[in-house]
Amino acid sequence: MNETWLLNLLAERRTRRDVDVESPGMTSTVHHCRVRLLTITTVEAATAVVALHAVRTGADRFPVADAWKVRTMDPQARMHSREEGRALLARAAETYPELESETRPCPMPVAVGIVAAAVGLGPEDVARLVGYDDMRMMLSDIPPADAHVWMQMLLPDIKAMGRQVAHLDDPMRIPATGAALFGAFAS
Repeated sequence: MNETWLLNLLAERRTRRDVDVESPGMTSTVHHCRVRLLTITTVEAATAVVALHAVRTGADRFPVADAWKVRTMDPQARMHSREEGRALLARAAETYPELESETRPCPMPVAVGIVAAAVGLGPEDVARLVGYDDMRMMLSDIPPADAHVWMQMLLPDIKAMGRQVAHLDDPMRIPATGAALFGAFAS
């Protein structure tokens, strides 16, 4: 079990609809993805990295969840993230029974950090996984082959973001870059 397993588990929640990849809006889609990657996704990835650190050091993960909550302005987005986090932990516990004890609700990026600790991922891998997953979600409306091309364009940005947050270990150091834009991207 590894990063691929976790990414596939995250991918199970996707729905796809056909969209014309040649439309004029697709160029702006990559720009939109890059802006999101530098803002909201960076917050999510940093939160997952700090949660991973908390799990590995035996620290309480709830200060991490609280730090994420302060940086996530939209109440509906927070609620949705907690639902996704609960679902991820439940699905992961099917493969990793030690996760069955994770019964307290937490937002998705904290759940990703918890599962990543069980899987054995490192901090940069976790950050890249969050970035990749979020960009896949942003591109889920286009055919998979076309989304793959767009993902190839975004991979250098995802890797750079992963390197930027991989060293974080303190909830207070989670960037607040996405707070102002969260509502615009949440819909």
